[in-house]
Amino acid sequence: DNEVLQLMNRFYSVEDFEKIVYEFRKEIPEVTLATDVICGFPGEDDEAFHRTLKLIEDVKPDIVNVSKFFPRPGTVAEKMGSRVSFQEVKERSRRMADLSRRVSFERNKRWVNWTGTVIIDEEGKRPGSWIGRNFAYKPIVVRGCGSLFGEFVGVRVVEVFPTYLEGVCV
Repeated sequence: DNEVLQLMNRFYSVEDFEKIVYEFRKEIPEVTLATDVICGFPGEDDEAFHRTLKLIEDVKPDIVNVSKFFPRPGTVAEKMGSRVSFQEVKERSRRMADLSRRVSFERNKRWVNWTGTVIIDEEGKRPGSWIGRNFAYKPIVVRGCGSLFGEFVGVRVVEVFPTYLEGVCV
């Protein structure tokens, strides 16, 4: 494991990561935690993948950016053997994304009925919708409140989804 971490230019351990998460959440329980997971790094066997799934289950990050390993030119990993098959990488990526969505949705459920201030920092995908961020950097979609870009708006969260919260102006 330590050898793989060094090959990936990661100079911290799983234990270090868990300790940092624990300390942040102790001080700021609502902190939005984001992390990245690469599925299929050369040498990743079933056991290593299952340990990563367990880590995500245990740490419960709000956001997990899941990517499939791609050998970047000029890196040590490009020359490594023990490649995970494309089909296996695809399956692991799907499983990790499914777990990540479930964990994120569970974390977001804690925000139902939260009321507070958000700053609107982008237009939403639907006409008349806006996306704001609260103090914990949670994205909250609001609609029907007029033109809001750059405004501080009071909202109440009425529904949650795996990747965002939905609110109404208060």
